[in-house]
Amino acid sequence: MATIAETKVDILVIGSGPSGIAAALYCLQKGKTIVLLSRKESENEMNSLRIESIHPGVLSLLKTLNINTDLSTIQRGMYHFISDGKNKRSINPYDDNLWDGLHVSKKLFNEHLRKEAKAQNLTILEESVDDLIFHDERIKGVRTLSGKNIYSKYVIDGSGGQRFLGKRMKFHERFYSDSLIAWTGVCSNIESTFYENKIAYFHPNKNGWTWIAKLEDQSFYWTRLSTKDHADISVPVELLSSLSTTKSKVFNTRWRIFRPICTEGGIICGDAAYLIDPATGQGTLNALSSGIKAAQTALSCIENRKNESMILAEYDNWNLTLFEQKVTQLSNYYREAGINITTAESQFFENLKEKYEN
Repeated sequence: MATIAETKVDILVIGSGPSGIAAALYCLQKGKTIVLLSRKESENEMNSLRIESIHPGVLSLLKTLNINTDLSTIQRGMYHFISDGKNKRSINPYDDNLWDGLHVSKKLFNEHLRKEAKAQNLTILEESVDDLIFHDERIKGVRTLSGKNIYSKYVIDGSGGQRFLGKRMKFHERFYSDSLIAWTGVCSNIESTFYENKIAYFHPNKNGWTWIAKLEDQSFYWTRLSTKDHADISVPVELLSSLSTTKSKVFNTRWRIFRPICTEGGIICGDAAYLIDPATGQGTLNALSSGIKAAQTALSCIENRKNESMILAEYDNWNLTLFEQKVTQLSNYYREAGINITTAESQFFENLKEKYEN
């Protein structure tokens, strides 16, 4: 399939991160023909030290996709609690049982997903998308940079930060916060008795927050976030005694969502659809669930074309409602913690006003 210049499949998926893999595997397990396009990693991505905190709910979703849930080879640490340095709370909000949150290498986690997908005979092409293919204003596939035309009944965009489909379709991007910058790093050779194993630390300040996780090798992974105007891209003051520091990446985490996030023949999922900053702690969980929902929507549209518009509207509304719930929750949490980094609440109500007036 990968050697011919023209291919026809049921579903074409762009992106091999969690949302793309979830969408592709769900469709594959429903007996559909699938091609997933995975662009070649940049040098920075290949050498990335970024750590992902995995919510316990992720493992349940991996099981539904028949993905091996043994992450011991890529696990860098575990946490049961989150602390602000004074008080700690369990990541299980329901009872006294301890939930296992995991710190894993993001790069190795994504490689694990791709390996598991290939084991299920998912066709993955290392190709970048050049443009969409249209027929009668409907998306009918993509053209790759190498010149392949891949036709499909539906295209699912799980391209993450590339946000290919939304940009190509020139969808309106609705913002819910000021410009936010996050940066990450790893510190080692620190003599500290303050940071305990299996506790992740969230330190708020008026312009943002710092997240610190002690890993199994006794190094510390950290993420800092602040408004763009207050970002100094420095090591957290709590870890200044480190004898070895590696900065990993700086990225834009402004809260935003495409409007809409689907059209006839094309659906956006995961970070390609909307983004909210990492303080939610559920990035991978949301990506997997979003990919599955996108797959279910695409299959429903294929099987019930006469109701396609209604099905797409339901998917669009599901994502918008979920996103705005997270905006409200995070805005309230920031206000209670004394973090003054976003105009989310006022912007949120302006967006609601626009939504109902139109």
